Amino acid sequence: MDMVEVAPAYDHAEITAIAAATIVHDFIALQTKTS
Repeated sequence: MDMVEVAPAYDHAEITAIAAATIVHDFIALQTKTS
């Protein structure tokens, strides 16, 4: 998985940051669950 970038200066409502954090969290949880 490659999470490229989140630009806080352009993300005033923090929707992109929350989405990125959720995706990374779910990915890590899935990896630990299957390992």
